[in-house]
Amino acid sequence: MEMLGKHGLNVSSLKSEVTALSEREAAAAIAMDLADVAPGARSVAAEFGLGFISFGWESFDFVLPRPIWFRCLFQDLIARLRTGQSLELADELTGYDLTDCGQLLWGDD
Repeated sequence: MEMLGKHGLNVSSLKSEVTALSEREAAAAIAMDLADVAPGARSVAAEFGLGFISFGWESFDFVLPRPIWFRCLFQDLIARLRTGQSLELADELTGYDLTDCGQLLWGDD
């Protein structure tokens, strides 16, 4: 209701209420004019050609034992996220920042 109010809307101005079991279902409902708004990721909104209002940013961090960090599969994942192809995709989808991807943050043991 807070976000609607910031954009000059209220709950009574919304068309309907539908159940969506995924972000893509929610985006499809908006695209088919069955719903007005839904929570979801910017990339899904872009995929459906919808507008997007950001509520904020969220970081995704991996917390894992040290031996896992050095496994080839995990290092391959980090390396792929740093490639030009991944960076281009993140750019295309907008809203993703892979700048610090793979940076180690050492906590107290």
